[in-house]
Amino acid sequence: MYRSLIKQLLTTICAVFWLLPTHAYEQNALQAKQTNDAKLSGYTLRGLTHVFVEVDGIHRDFAKYGLEASTLKAQVESELSRHGIVIVDRNALLNSPDVARLRVKINANENQYRFFHYGVKLELAQKIPLSKAGGFIAETTWTSGQTGVIMPMDLRRLGAYANDLVTIFLKDYRAQNPKVATLR
Repeated sequence: MYRSLIKQLLTTICAVFWLLPTHAYEQNALQAKQTNDAKLSGYTLRGLTHVFVEVDGIHRDFAKYGLEASTLKAQVESELSRHGIVIVDRNALLNSPDVARLRVKINANENQYRFFHYGVKLELAQKIPLSKAGGFIAETTWTSGQTGVIMPMDLRRLGAYANDLVTIFLKDYRAQNPKVATLR
């Protein structure tokens, strides 16, 4: 009995130490990719003024670990507002051609060792006009994300990871909208 418990504990400890350097490597690779992607972006954030924020993928059971969709949404909206982006409701998203959707998507799946494999993604979809007569198509014009493995008691960190992605987004936004970003 003790032997299997010790074996399971050692397996868990080895997995944690194996994954720590992997997370740092993933972060460095993500930053390098974002730098290369930024060179090809074509100023997709220029002129962005109004955004609807959507958060999904957070399971309601994650609240006991300190991760809630409503709290994360409020944090993201507050940060965007501080940088001069107007936050609007779903009705404005559906009816105004100038409103973009910023989506925070979190996926987390528990494995057999009670760790969670996660993916955090931030994507901006903007409306692209089809013709002078009207009509548009919504397409993702900016995206970033990260993946990793996390322990259940650290699930609240996924909110911090999402906020890190918002920081990257705002850096790109400020670079493409320097006058708006400095006036606020």
